[in-house]
Amino acid sequence: MTYTKHHAFAQHSLGVKFGLPRKWVSASLVGAIVSGVAFYVVLTSTMSTFGYHDTELQQELAAVRIEAGSLEAKVTQLQALSTLEQNLPTTEFVTVDQLEYLTATVPAQVGVALH
Repeated sequence: MTYTKHHAFAQHSLGVKFGLPRKWVSASLVGAIVSGVAFYVVLTSTMSTFGYHDTELQQELAAVRIEAGSLEAKVTQLQALSTLEQNLPTTEFVTVDQLEYLTATVPAQVGVALH
């Protein structure tokens, strides 16, 4: 392909239009492309970091929920023990040194604790 005056004018028209040499136009385009790629890499890196941080927070939240459930069960257990200890004097239970187990015969009979 042979270049005519028209082709040369078309190649330099951008530079001529703004009064810039062709090297400046090329350097500007390369700079814009490099800047765009750098921006994309930084943006992708930032988003993946946010995703990783989000995953960590979700795992931490799950661990906290498990611990909260365990603590609620413990609170319930301690409240039940506290209630039993408060009601113990009014129940008239008797302490024993040794337990004796009774075996049931047919027909089933009601067992009686021996003192």
